[in-house]
Amino acid sequence: MQAGNKPVRYVAQVAPVKEVTLHGLADLAFWQEKLRGENLLPLANEGRAQILLSATEARFMGIRFRECLIGIHVEPNNEQPAMYLIHAWNSLRAFAWIERNIFGTPYYFGEIAVEPQFPANFTIAAARQPIVATMMHKQSREPRAIAEEHWQGTIFLPRKNSGPQQLFIAKLAGRTEHFDFIPTDDRLTLSRCESCPTIGWLIDSGFTPQTWAIRQAAAHAKSKTYRADQFLTS
Repeated sequence: MQAGNKPVRYVAQVAPVKEVTLHGLADLAFWQEKLRGENLLPLANEGRAQILLSATEARFMGIRFRECLIGIHVEPNNEQPAMYLIHAWNSLRAFAWIERNIFGTPYYFGEIAVEPQFPANFTIAAARQPIVATMMHKQSREPRAIAEEHWQGTIFLPRKNSGPQQLFIAKLAGRTEHFDFIPTDDRLTLSRCESCPTIGWLIDSGFTPQTWAIRQAAAHAKSKTYRADQFLTS
C-alpha cells in the first residue's frame, strides 16, 4: 500500500493491546444520510449498517492510555476494507489533543475503563457523565470461534469545514475470541450526551449488538494522516 509513490509510514505501533469490541447493526437509511456529506456509503450486511464500539488499553513510549472509538464499515474505494471513524476518546488529554490537532482525528478526552478478562466489559464517561456501559454476563461460556486475525484497511476521517477528505491506514492483529451478544444476559447501555451527539445517533438508528470480539494481547499500528485524493494503492 502506498501514498503517491511513497510507502505508507506507520507513525505509531503499540503492543500488547487489551481490546474489547462490540460489533452490531443499525438502520441503513439513517447512516446513508449521515455519511452523504462525506461521500461515503455504509457497507450493508443483510440490509443494515455495520457499526462497532471498541475499547483498548495499551502503552506508548511507556505511558499507559486507554482509547474508545465508534466506527462504521463503509464501501471500500480499493481492495482494502474501509471504515469511517465517527468519534473517539482517549483517557489522556494530551493524547486526545495530539490526535485531534496533529492527525486530524475526532478524538476527545474521556474516562475509559476496559477489561478483556471474562466477563469482558468497557465503560466511557464524558464530562463525568456515563455514556456507554457494556458487560458480558458473569456466567462463563465458551467462544464460538477463536482465530489469529490480521486486519489492514483505510480509516476515513470526518471532514473539517468542508475541507478535503482525509484518512489513515491502520493494522490490527492478534488472537481473537468471538462471542455472540446475548440480549437477555449481556448488557449495553447508551446515554445521550450533548458533547457527543454520536451516542444519540446510535440510539436513533436502533444500534443492536451482535457479537463480542476480545483480544488479550493485540498489535496495533497507524499511519500518518493523508489527503484521500493524494492516496493511491499499488
